[in-house]
Formats: sequence, C-alpha cells, structure tokens
Amino acid sequence: MKKGQIISQVFVYMLVLFVVGIVAVIGTMGVGNLLEKQCLADISKFKGDFAKNVYDTKDLGEAKIYSHRMPCSFNHICFFDPIAPIGTPKYQSSFIQEYSDSNNVFLVKAPQPIRSDMVDAFNTSKISLTTRYKCFNATSGRLRVLLEGNGKRGTKVLVPN
Repeated sequence: MKKGQIISQVFVYMLVLFVVGIVAVIGTMGVGNLLEKQCLADISKFKGDFAKNVYDTKDLGEAKIYSHRMPCSFNHICFFDPIAPIGTPKYQSSFIQEYSDSNNVFLVKAPQPIRSDMVDAFNTSKISLTTRYKCFNATSGRLRVLLEGNGKRGTKVLVPN
C-alpha cells in the first residue's frame, strides 16, 4: 500500500463514522418525539374515556367499577368537589387549589411536592365526594375506582371493595 491509499482509507472510515453518528442522533430524536406523542395520545384517550364513564354513571342507582391503565408516568389521581365539606387532601398543594375552580380531576405524577409539570388537570361532569378532595393511588399503574350515580349531585367516586 502506498501513503495516499492509507490516507484515503482513514478519510473513508471517518466519513462512515460521521454518517453513522448522524443517523444515530436523528434516530434517537425521532424515537423520543414518537414516545412524547404517544404519551399525549394516552393522556387524551384517558381523559375522554374517564369523562364518558363519569357521565354515563350519573343516574341515581347506577354503579360501575372503572379500571384503566394510567397514562404515561402518572401514578395518582385526585378529585375535587367544590360543594363538599372541607377536608385535608392527601396530596394538598397550592397548584390544585389554584386550578380547582375550572377543573375537578387531576392526574399527578408523584405525591409530593407537586409541581405544575407533574399535574395534568381536566374537567368532567359533576363529581360528588364526601370531602372536598379525594386522591387515589394507581397500584401497578392501573386506576381502579367505583363510580356510583348520585342523581343531580353527580357521580360519586369511591374505592372499590
């Protein structure tokens, strides 16, 4: 081999490494973007499904156990009833108090401390609670609550037996 051939081989290897590196970076970014969009789709599906189930069980005497996989890495759910007696919520935070005027369901990623990036709030039809706040832990990433129709008062949310 001559000197020129060795130098050109080194250049070819460097070019191949450069192209492989760019493909790896673009692939990693694409997978991250895909996972983020999947998470947003899961949250949207959960909200719609939960709201539909709450609305469907609002009639007096209706009851059903709602069981669903929690979206993304959310592991708690809190409910808010503005006309229930004041009680100390398990995961009380100023964030939930601030946004509870327009929302009554809060998906929470970790119990304490709650930051705005760890909560996804939304509103469903009326929810009836025995205390102003009620929080449930999603065991093994699965939420399981009893929805019980309470007529004009809304849908009561309880822990199933």
